Amino acid sequence: MADKTVLITGVSEGGIGSALSVAFHEAGLKVIATARNINKMANLADFGIETMALDADASKIKKLDILVNNAGAGYSHTAKELFDLNFWSAVRMIQVFLPLLMKSENSPTIINQTTVLSVIAIPWQSTYNSSKAALASITSSRRYELAPFNIKVIELKTALVASKFLDKPGVSESIVPENSIYAPAKSVVGNVLKKNPPNVIWRGETMLPERFVKDAINKVSHLNEIEKLIKE
Repeated sequence: MADKTVLITGVSEGGIGSALSVAFHEAGLKVIATARNINKMANLADFGIETMALDADASKIKKLDILVNNAGAGYSHTAKELFDLNFWSAVRMIQVFLPLLMKSENSPTIINQTTVLSVIAIPWQSTYNSSKAALASITSSRRYELAPFNIKVIELKTALVASKFLDKPGVSESIVPENSIYAPAKSVVGNVLKKNPPNVIWRGETMLPERFVKDAINKVSHLNEIEKLIKE
């Protein structure tokens, strides 16, 4: 795997991008971990992982086999800001690095990180959910469009994992298993590096179908209280 290069966006200490960087590195790949703030990736220096501020250094990348579009946000932003980060940034990354992926003879792959909330309705998160649903949809289309060029397109659909993602302002707290982030990351890498990887990789604490959690969702989101006030 030493001749395979993977670029991961949205990497910061304690996040899924950081865990994936370590997992790919331990699998023997050359990892390029990227973020807008390079200081957020200082922990990766101990692993010997290359880091860069992607906005400034993208032109320096001359070889690429795997692109992981991990950057995203789930906290309170305007609809445009969330779509710019969760959807349009991934579209732009594919446009920029597609020429390098087309040159790869080493199982070129694109991985787009979405969420189970792209298929499960949760109140107060409609903009976030829809931005990820849009990414899930374009991932499926890109899979067909790039198949003739031997480029695999995988959707990484995650539920709750132990990361700092929920530390962002405006994101509700959830109870997740301690130190669970690296085991899922290693299993994701294992699936990605298979000869015939799955089109969609599901990881994280799975959620029950909506019909089983509707009452719980209404209670947690206080929608039941709002409904009572409206009817009074």
